[in-house]
Amino acid sequence: MVLIIGIGFALFSKKKEIQFLFAGNISQKYTKLEKKIISGMVSGKIEKEFIGDFQEISLAFFNSEPTNPSAHHGLAKAAYYELVTTNFSFDVDKLLHFVTNSNSSSTSLTEVKPILDKIYRNALRAKVFRNEFPEMDSNQLLISLCETLEGRKRPALILEQLIQIKYENISPELKPIFLWLNFITTVNSGDLDALEAIFEMNKKLESGLNIKIKKREFGFLMGIANYNQKEYVQALQYFRESRIQKMDFLTIESIKFEASIFHIQNLHEKAISLLENLYTTLNNEDETIKEKIRLILLTKPGLRSKLVGLEQ
Repeated sequence: MVLIIGIGFALFSKKKEIQFLFAGNISQKYTKLEKKIISGMVSGKIEKEFIGDFQEISLAFFNSEPTNPSAHHGLAKAAYYELVTTNFSFDVDKLLHFVTNSNSSSTSLTEVKPILDKIYRNALRAKVFRNEFPEMDSNQLLISLCETLEGRKRPALILEQLIQIKYENISPELKPIFLWLNFITTVNSGDLDALEAIFEMNKKLESGLNIKIKKREFGFLMGIANYNQKEYVQALQYFRESRIQKMDFLTIESIKFEASIFHIQNLHEKAISLLENLYTTLNNEDETIKEKIRLILLTKPGLRSKLVGLEQ
C-alpha cells in the first residue's frame, strides 16, 4: 500500500511532464509552445501559464535527449522566462543605473541569483556539447547576459562576445537583451558610432520589445560614452543638457560626472564645491558624494572641505 501511494504521488508530481511525453513528438510540442510565448512577448504580454508549461516541456525535452545542446538551451531559456516573470525587466532605468555603477544597479540581483545560475549553467552545458547548433547565437547571448549582470567578465570581453553573435539569428524575444547589453558595452568602451548604431537598431524593433529610451536619456548615455573616451568637453556638454531643475537620477548623476571632469582637469576646488552643494541639496543623505570628495582631498595636499568629517 505504501509503495502504491508513493508511486501515485510521484506520478501526480510529474503529471505535466508525463502528459508531454505521451502527447506526441516532444520537440514539436516544445517548438509550438515556444512560438506562443514569443508571440505574447512581442505583443507585450507575458503568459505565465505558458511559461510554466514551457518549463515542464523543456525538462521533458532534456530527459528525452540529454546530449542535445538544444535541450540544454531550452532549460536555459525556460529559466530566462522565469526571470522575466519576476518583473526583472531590462528597461532604460536598469540600464542607466548599470552604466553609472550605481549601488542600486545590484538591487534585486540577490533574489534572482538562483535563476541566473540556472540560465548560466544550462547555457554553458549547451555550448559544451556542440560548437554549432540552431540556437547557438541566442545561447551565447544568455551566457553574456549572466556574465554581465554578475560581473563575471569585463565589459571589453563581453563586447567581443557580442560582436560574434549574429543578430538576425537571435530568437525575437531575446533581441532586446542583445541591444541592452550593447548599450552597456558601447557606453563603457566609449564607442560613440556603435552607440548611435545600437540606438537606431532599437528604434526599429517592435514596440513591444524595444527599450523605451528618451532623447534626454540617450544624451546622458552619450555623455558617459564621451567621458569614457576622454572627450571631456563634449561629455560636459551632454551632461549639462541632461540636467533639469528637478533633482532626479539623471540630474544628480550628471552633476557627479561634471565634478569628476573638473577633478580630472585639475580644478579640484571647483569639483569639491559642486559636490558639496549637491550633498546639501540632497539633505545630506547621499554618502557616495562624501566619498567622492574624500577621494579628491587625498589627491592634493592642502585641499579643504566644509563638510564635517572630511577635514584633512
